[in-house]
Amino acid sequence: MRATLGAFPDRRYFKAGEDLPVFQTSIGKIGLLVCYDIFYPELARALTLQGVDIIVGISGSPKFEKDIFESIVKVRAMENTVWIVYTNLVGKEDETEYWGGGFIVGPGEKDKKIPGSPIVCKAPYEGECITIGEVDIRKIQEIRPYFPVLRDLTTRMYEQLADIHRKLT
Repeated sequence: MRATLGAFPDRRYFKAGEDLPVFQTSIGKIGLLVCYDIFYPELARALTLQGVDIIVGISGSPKFEKDIFESIVKVRAMENTVWIVYTNLVGKEDETEYWGGGFIVGPGEKDKKIPGSPIVCKAPYEGECITIGEVDIRKIQEIRPYFPVLRDLTTRMYEQLADIHRKLT
């Protein structure tokens, strides 16, 4: 019997990773989420708890998933108060059309006390391009006192999540 593939056929081609490395660079600590990884808030949170300043998300999201990916990337920036640099495949490959539309979203704006903003730059939905935006990692520390989700985390929350997951699998 063939398993149902669902909307994300990644498992047909790739084995799941087992590590979430963080890379120290000249511009800050960077973590990486590849396509389907973006759907797991736990992965973005794990990178954040490891001290990343920037999460880079790359995907090959088809056009029909545009609204999903645009929203979820913004949410990952908001719930972790980190910078996210997101890029997506653009153009057509066989029968699949990709929407492009990469963007950079900030950790939040102190004056507005709103996490997950601003959108610094945005690529068009069609056609290849290079999109450049400025990232100031100091903005992370400015917004976190106004949106203290990381401060208010408890180890017990993760223990409960692990217990629930064990029961389900």
